[in-house]
Amino acid sequence: MIVGKPLGLCVMSLSWYVASLSLRGVPPALRATSRYSGDGGIYRCLDGSKAIDIAHFNDNFCDCDDGSDEPGTGACAAGKFFCINWGHRGIQISSSLVDDGVCDCCDGSDEQPQAHCRNSCAEVGTKARQDMLKEAEYHSKGAEIRAQYVRQALQEKNDRESQLDKLKAELLIQEKNADRLASLKASPWKAEARRLSNVPSTSSDVHLRLDD
Repeated sequence: MIVGKPLGLCVMSLSWYVASLSLRGVPPALRATSRYSGDGGIYRCLDGSKAIDIAHFNDNFCDCDDGSDEPGTGACAAGKFFCINWGHRGIQISSSLVDDGVCDCCDGSDEQPQAHCRNSCAEVGTKARQDMLKEAEYHSKGAEIRAQYVRQALQEKNDRESQLDKLKAELLIQEKNADRLASLKASPWKAEARRLSNVPSTSSDVHLRLDD
């Protein structure tokens, strides 16, 4: 004997089944959360303004003021569509770009099959990674050049400080010599030497006077 489900549960199950087929534009990481799992057959708008039947999710009619119930259609101006872009990186675009005949996602998920969008995520991802490596290399070279300038500046600073210390030492020596000369000029020997230089005499007389 087959026991049938209550009508309410059947309706809820049917509603969730319909919704599960229309989670287009929802990030994969969020699809299993209670908000999108059809808990109680209800979807609550992200801004908390309304609670709608899950069957009305992605039904091409804007129910939520924030547009969160229509990520996979262009019904809501504020809606956001998530491009999975396997092989590259996921991006979020305006839902107004969905099914407009232009392939905005590299995996073509924003358009219907008849739009014939080619999945170019692998090559786009490869190019993006190459560009990132080039940029990293550029910044690495720039950092090395900057480091060279810093080392050069430090060396020049050390050279200037060494030269300044040398000049200070020479100045100190000159100041000491000047003090010594000033001291000699003020000593009694200056007057005695001047007196002796004014008296004509032989060297022996000079020695005698000095001995006195």
